Amino acid sequence: MFIPKKERYLKRDIIDLLENETQAVTMKEIVERLGYPSLHAVKATIHLLEENIQQLYPAEKLNLAVSTRNGVRLQRRNTHLHKLNEQINSQFVSYHLIFQILAQREILVDDYCEENYISRSTLARYVKKINTTLADFASKDIKITISTVLKITGQESSLRIFYFLLLKSTYEKLNFEEGWPEILGLTEKIFTYLDLPFIQTQVEHIAIWVYVCQNAIDQHFCLSQTDTFFDDIADYRFVEKPDFLADWQTADWQLFLLFFYAMGYMPLDGTVELLDHSRFSATIESWFASFQKFFFPVTDEKRVEFTAIMQRQIQYSRMLKLKDNIGKAIETIQEEALIKRHPVYYHVFKAFWQDFVSYLPDQATAIGLRAPSFCNCIALVPLSHFMPRILIYVITEMTDMHNQAIKGLIRDYCANYNIAFVNDYRRADLIISSISFIDPLKEDQQQLTIRTSLPRNDLQVIYDIVQELTLQKGQHGMLAEFQASDIR
Repeated sequence: MFIPKKERYLKRDIIDLLENETQAVTMKEIVERLGYPSLHAVKATIHLLEENIQQLYPAEKLNLAVSTRNGVRLQRRNTHLHKLNEQINSQFVSYHLIFQILAQREILVDDYCEENYISRSTLARYVKKINTTLADFASKDIKITISTVLKITGQESSLRIFYFLLLKSTYEKLNFEEGWPEILGLTEKIFTYLDLPFIQTQVEHIAIWVYVCQNAIDQHFCLSQTDTFFDDIADYRFVEKPDFLADWQTADWQLFLLFFYAMGYMPLDGTVELLDHSRFSATIESWFASFQKFFFPVTDEKRVEFTAIMQRQIQYSRMLKLKDNIGKAIETIQEEALIKRHPVYYHVFKAFWQDFVSYLPDQATAIGLRAPSFCNCIALVPLSHFMPRILIYVITEMTDMHNQAIKGLIRDYCANYNIAFVNDYRRADLIISSISFIDPLKEDQQQLTIRTSLPRNDLQVIYDIVQELTLQKGQHGMLAEFQASDIR
């Protein structure tokens, strides 16, 4: 997908930062955490974002609260950001251009310049920027050329998949495309033919891929036998093409199915069947070997389950042909989010990944597997696995049952952390009391005085201390142990 220069996506970066914060963030802190914008740029962008959000969303759905004193806070309630993302992207001619040229493959330069009120030299500059971005993120064979016509070149399978990724990023817009009801109807027929569970939201998502394929077929963008996609399908068996897709060639159907399968939407029921399981076995065996070295042994049952998952993930990576820094440009779980809350887990994953890729002869395969591997690790190993335990001692002037109730409230409020209660204050990291605590404390112990009614403010202070202790133990305890070990 087309990604403008870093500063062009300042709105998106600010939104991403605020989405991960529950408290207001000052503009100065936004500048420090993003690293590249000036304070003036952040202030101006915040003002524009505030206007954009007010125009697009009711205040009860999405609101950007801006306070000179407290900072900025994004308040989102049961809504998504498709409209906002679309507006951010649509402000750039380059974004419209890549959409249009992927749909048509060729555009008359004079017509485009007249329609968009730009000169040929300006258009040439946009094309140069797009090609630079494509070289940074996308398949190396995709490129736009300019003469009397604008033309996008590349393998047909790559162009279709790239177009799908771009549309998927703002798929609400597709609802207004001419012929969309027909595309939805065709998608539903495909789901029925493949006997897939019918979930309307999923149907609409896959309808984008149907739309891309049908658009290519209608305009006679044919799959060439030199397309590397044909190397992929040699090891698969596909269900026969249905009669209602009379205008599709067999190769169109196979490309549709293989990418559908690789995305993980299709059950493993024989619709697409991998015939040569040795094709990805070396990569998968290396993955499990590295995983077991840094995490723990995997049961035979889990190995079978995740082998099937990774076969799809590797195929998906092969079909996307994306580059290493694509993770900065697409919506995916960001590893860096673990650094503060789960420093040990983050360190172990990095060590696992470095070990895994060292065994791969094809580094291009590794590029597309990092984000899926991160998700696989979380699925196999809960984030709490490496979280240090915080020991708490509670003492009040009330009955033991009252103390038990307090512990229950604390346990529920701090459910994100690994806490346990002890009966001996000398073992505790945190001592919580409603009375003056006069026993001597060790240097590494903290003591907090609360009210016996345990108001919300006290609970929040407890939460903050537990968070701080978790970070300290992670950085100076378990993390230090891992860094000092022979495991790298």
